[in-house]
Amino acid sequence: MNSLNFNITLMLPAILAFSSFPRSLAFCSVRYFSVATTSFSLPVMLSSSPSDEDNEIKSLKVLALHGSEGNGPNFAEVLQPLSDWLFFENGIQVQITSPTAPFTKGNGYAWWTMSPGTRSFNADEYIGFDTSSEMVQKIMDDEKPDLVLAHSQGAILISALLGLNLIKSHPPRGYILNGAAWPNPFSKEMSSLKVSSGSVPRVLFVTGKVDRINPPTSADQVMAALNDAGCQISTCEHPGGHSVPITNEDAKRSICEWIVH
Repeated sequence: MNSLNFNITLMLPAILAFSSFPRSLAFCSVRYFSVATTSFSLPVMLSSSPSDEDNEIKSLKVLALHGSEGNGPNFAEVLQPLSDWLFFENGIQVQITSPTAPFTKGNGYAWWTMSPGTRSFNADEYIGFDTSSEMVQKIMDDEKPDLVLAHSQGAILISALLGLNLIKSHPPRGYILNGAAWPNPFSKEMSSLKVSSGSVPRVLFVTGKVDRINPPTSADQVMAALNDAGCQISTCEHPGGHSVPITNEDAKRSICEWIVH
């Protein structure tokens, strides 16, 4: 199947003239990438150049990686409340690049496949990992995101790329890993990782106390390994489960304030 591409330009004055238009779309540019499926973009014609007069963030390019059985467009929609908060609280215009993983699974897609009955935190092999690794690295090289926000299997993918030292240039605002777990096939690399003193990534771990998909203890393993490697580690723990905590106001504020500061 060939990809279809649609480019739609939304002018802010025109948007504000229609009160029924969804408020959030006026402030967030979303780009979806997928494998042999539809892709489109909604660029908003607003100035996104940071001011030379101060160091405040004026725009934010986010690479968002969904979890197992998810897809890019849906995950971008999930993150919309974070985009809204960043705009209305800090005036930050957010552009989300949300790729869809290359392997079908259930009603969605996955970044790799595994033997039946195994989970990412205990599997011996991620079948197709190289395909997803190359795909995400290319997007990072091309798009140069300011921030990577990854959920579940997407967070495990980023953890593995960090452990394997495959990311050429870390995003300046760092990484947010929600519902992460240990990338078991790369245990040796994770345990021996050391980051360059000239490029120390900042990483925020977001974990739910009642996460029954990826146990918080597995995320703790990743956190400890990256901390020992020299990364700048922060944590955000919330009372929820595995999902990105967009309905928890305290967690949402903590995440956004970490991004800004």
